[in-house]
Amino acid sequence: MATLPGAGGAIGRRAIALFWTLNPYYFEGVSVTALANRLGLHKAILSAQAAEARRKFGIKNRGQAHAWNFGKAEPKPPETRKGGALAEARDVTTQGAALSIQLDRKERKD
Repeated sequence: MATLPGAGGAIGRRAIALFWTLNPYYFEGVSVTALANRLGLHKAILSAQAAEARRKFGIKNRGQAHAWNFGKAEPKPPETRKGGALAEARDVTTQGAALSIQLDRKERKD
């Protein structure tokens, strides 16, 4: 069975993030930023993986009380257009034509 290069590192980071989320005292109670620095990672990488563990398993610790990335996992669904792009293009054309007529009327009055 073949594995991707670097996959072990990603799995290891996720495991560390999960264990830190379960209990930071596994790592002497340090913050995720301090832990990332110890590992030579940017704090955003480890923080995002800890937030993912928090969301997935519904757990959190005292270090995640002010997590900036917790609510950002699920992007908002795109707005659905009524009638699709063609109907939207027709609406824009119709609005443009209506505006043109209004401008013509205003110029005639002046």
